[in-house]
Amino acid sequence: MPILVGATVLGLVFVRIKYDLDHAPWLFWSRVLFAAGFIPSVIGGVALGGLIFAAAERNVVLSALLLLATTPLLLGPRRIVEILLGGGPRRRFLYLGLWNKALLHSEPPGLEPPDYWNYEKRIAELDGWTDPRTRPYAELAAARTREWRTAAHGSPLDRVRREIELAHWLAPDAVDPAATRRWQLYANYWVAVADSPSPERRVLLTDSLNSFRDSTTATFIDLVVGSLAKPLPAWPWDSIEEASRAIWPDGSALMKADATAPTLTPTLPAPMLGPDWDRATLPIRPPV
Repeated sequence: MPILVGATVLGLVFVRIKYDLDHAPWLFWSRVLFAAGFIPSVIGGVALGGLIFAAAERNVVLSALLLLATTPLLLGPRRIVEILLGGGPRRRFLYLGLWNKALLHSEPPGLEPPDYWNYEKRIAELDGWTDPRTRPYAELAAARTREWRTAAHGSPLDRVRREIELAHWLAPDAVDPAATRRWQLYANYWVAVADSPSPERRVLLTDSLNSFRDSTTATFIDLVVGSLAKPLPAWPWDSIEEASRAIWPDGSALMKADATAPTLTPTLPAPMLGPDWDRATLPIRPPV
């Protein structure tokens, strides 16, 4: 009998926690927050099992203590994390940022997300954000989410600049000169892509790219400079993308950059890219 009761309780606890996590997938994007919600819920499940046996033995005091200890299970991992991150604008914005990142990478753009994402409610919260310090970042997050929601095409430069600016909300003054140079090279690369049909711009574009030459960037720069006189479909895109990974292995390579650092300005329209929120690396290849 105790084994049957224990197995039943274990099954109920598993179903309860799994349901909550299935309806709060953003918790999986932070190991710390996942543990903060999951571990207390499991402890609450253990307390529930003990409560059944304590009640059977009519131990009132122990039953009351164990009943109180089941509270984390009743709350569930999602609610526990929301309580922990609900005590101020910085902590709440951390939670919204986690939700935002998971939404954009978990659901397809241009479609209505499932109800448990509470899309309209959280967008309204970002729109109405009043904390003056994090207000600019809330606006960036809302703009990014609306672009995803409408499946709009956008400039890779504008998108990456926005991600750099948004990443600075935790440490606005944390600027890495090496990351800034990588950002300037990335920005000038896209200017070179946009203006490559203009022969009068090629000397300027070449000089700009070569100013960032080092042992890591040389191969990438040589491929791009050697392609400026060619139409975009003829560029060696596979080789260019492979060489770019040594400079920008992922988006974090630019997260401490100064997005206001001087870069070239294109004279022709920059290529517009469709939403691709599952991309692990920075966009390099334009639509050709």
